[in-house]
Amino acid sequence: IEQRQGRLEEALQSYQSALAIRQALADQDPSNAEVQRDLSVSYNKIGNIEQRQGRLEEALQSYQSALAIAQALARQDPRNAQARRDLSISYIKIGDIEQRQGRLEEALQNYQSDLAIAQALADQDPSNAEARRDLSVSYVRMAAVMPKRACEYLRQGLEILELLQSEGRLAPVDVQLIETIQNMLTELNCQEGAS
Repeated sequence: IEQRQGRLEEALQSYQSALAIRQALADQDPSNAEVQRDLSVSYNKIGNIEQRQGRLEEALQSYQSALAIAQALARQDPRNAQARRDLSISYIKIGDIEQRQGRLEEALQNYQSDLAIAQALADQDPSNAEARRDLSVSYVRMAAVMPKRACEYLRQGLEILELLQSEGRLAPVDVQLIETIQNMLTELNCQEGAS
């Protein structure tokens, strides 16, 4: 609520309090995957606030803490789709910070890691609309750091969303993504068949 009200400092304090509790729980039971995931989520929420405040280095550190936990959870249970999705999200968050900092090679590496996971999750369960939507977002991120293939990636992302929409499976909040990608294609003067 504080974050939505724009009271970022208060939101940060609340998330830090939650982090302290979750850290204590994780210390008491390090093998509890649910508690570890909750700890990772707290780091991501703190990173989101720090990013909104323009404190990119702090946000990067928070996201890297979340990533370390997500990597451990995904290693512990490689078949756990939620753990792999969390890992994918961590790569995106770190890539977004690196992109904002102008560190495009590092951003590309994180986006490629995200894309590999997103593709695997979508392939594993083609009926999962969330996994397909995530894959679309991954393509858009790749377009941002690979200008020579931007049109190709944007078209791939748009195709997924349009298919989900035609199936009646695109969440209403995601409908605007179609227009956003179409606008990006127009701005880049992407002609059909051109990359």
